[in-house]
Amino acid sequence: MLQAFKEGKSKKLSTNWVYFIDSGGQPAYRELLPLFTRAAALNIITIDLTKGLDEKCKFQYRISQNTSPINTNRQYTNRDMICSTISSGAMLSPVKFPYVTGMPDHPHYLILGTRKELVDEKNLKEMNESLKEYKANNKVISYNEDEGSIIFPVNTLLPAGSKEREEASIQLCTTISNFGVAMTIQLPIQLFAFEIALQLKAEKKKRSFLTKEEVTEIGTSLQLDKESDINEALQYLHNVTIILYYREVDILKDLIFVDPKPILDVLSRLIAITYVNHDKLQQIANPPPSIDERKTLKNFGYFKVDIFKNIGKQIFNKNFNSSHMIALLKHLHIIAEVGEEGNYFFPCALPSYDKLCDSPTEIQPLFIAWEIKNGSTTTLAIPQGLFPLTIVHLLEQKDDKVDFCPDPADNKMEYYRCHNAMSLRVHQKIYIHIINHYTHIEIRLDKCKKSCLQIRDLVKEAIESSCKDLNCKDDHIFAFKCPENEKCYCIFQEDDKSTRCTLPSQCDVLQGDDDSYRCWFIDKLSSPGAETSESPPSKRSRTVQPTGLLGE
Repeated sequence: MLQAFKEGKSKKLSTNWVYFIDSGGQPAYRELLPLFTRAAALNIITIDLTKGLDEKCKFQYRISQNTSPINTNRQYTNRDMICSTISSGAMLSPVKFPYVTGMPDHPHYLILGTRKELVDEKNLKEMNESLKEYKANNKVISYNEDEGSIIFPVNTLLPAGSKEREEASIQLCTTISNFGVAMTIQLPIQLFAFEIALQLKAEKKKRSFLTKEEVTEIGTSLQLDKESDINEALQYLHNVTIILYYREVDILKDLIFVDPKPILDVLSRLIAITYVNHDKLQQIANPPPSIDERKTLKNFGYFKVDIFKNIGKQIFNKNFNSSHMIALLKHLHIIAEVGEEGNYFFPCALPSYDKLCDSPTEIQPLFIAWEIKNGSTTTLAIPQGLFPLTIVHLLEQKDDKVDFCPDPADNKMEYYRCHNAMSLRVHQKIYIHIINHYTHIEIRLDKCKKSCLQIRDLVKEAIESSCKDLNCKDDHIFAFKCPENEKCYCIFQEDDKSTRCTLPSQCDVLQGDDDSYRCWFIDKLSSPGAETSESPPSKRSRTVQPTGLLGE
């Protein structure tokens, strides 16, 4: 660094940490991104201007100039993407680490519109007008506040390397910089130099990771002489950059992932195996997986470790191989080991459900969500990534025996095994259905009314564990669908053992004799003749803590 200053090249040393991760059009992969990203002061939401704000967008997986359709019942609109991203940001816990001297009160968002060249000014103006609700939202930065423009439009067809493209890039970077939205860290020069040195070393080695021995050598040259100093430096960089370091996992403690992109690429390819036509699978893995391997992954979510030998061969070597990849995915609760040793379950590889069965009436479905308040309006939302992590945590339960329901294709009963709906069996006789509605998670229980309390606590515990993985605030709420208004929710209030509606309504579903709602809260409600819970035996014994509301 001193040499750079001496040679007059210091202007090329950027003090900004910026990283981009492209999901490749995979909705399931988007669920996993929060595990690999860190809280940012400014988040860019990219939308396609050629699609209307409320037009359903079909997902396609792109690789090597080829596209494959993704069959999912979940079709996001541009408006959905904007709302989902902002809501997820509201659920993140504030970052806390040393050396921070300036921190915005909340994350900010810039809406970037691509393919500007294919949209006329009239349509662009109408889209901005349709997003006027965000003008009053201090989290969303307006591109041109005087003209009422929310969207920052960019021309994506400018030739690569052209002067026009370079000028457009400079304009975008300058605009973002002028917003003045940033997290300021007065980083010790040792840490700053250490992070740069790690990147340069990995680039020289043509690897995405370094060994602990290589990192120690770099640290020693920067007077990080003690192993504890190096560990602290690595942990700090893990917390604030894209560098990944998992010292608590024995098999991974000697590996530092300087660039997570290859790991994400392997995950992306694992999911893509279920999308891409068999005649193009060699683009994903060469040689491609067998028909049986592909069917097992696509229909049941199962795979064996050998599948990584081909889709991960570009990044694996003697220091980082399939066993390390499995350990990493298990540690992050992306996969669960099930059945015989060497069998793994990956919920994100499963298809989307075609349709849902009618909701049961004997036991009303219970919703779990976060309450997002924006002025006078209230909406429900859940963090990105919550559903697959919750399913894995449930399958990892030690106290309660949780496993899969029978194969839906071989059984007359209606069971789900999808990336957004899952049927599970507890103690081999209680069948539960957990459904991701993206605004809330729904829990269905067809029978065993006396087990509602146990199931509620079981899922609640898995969600709390998932929140820790995602660094989310654990202030979820319980709710029901309002029987009087389909656009309304009845939110359970811990303080007075009642419910309140998100829209003007006078219903209180916990009052009266209808125990189809009350059964979920029999421990919190007292009424003459109320039943006591007689759940199957469980080692779990804990006090359920009050659940607060966001912002309270």
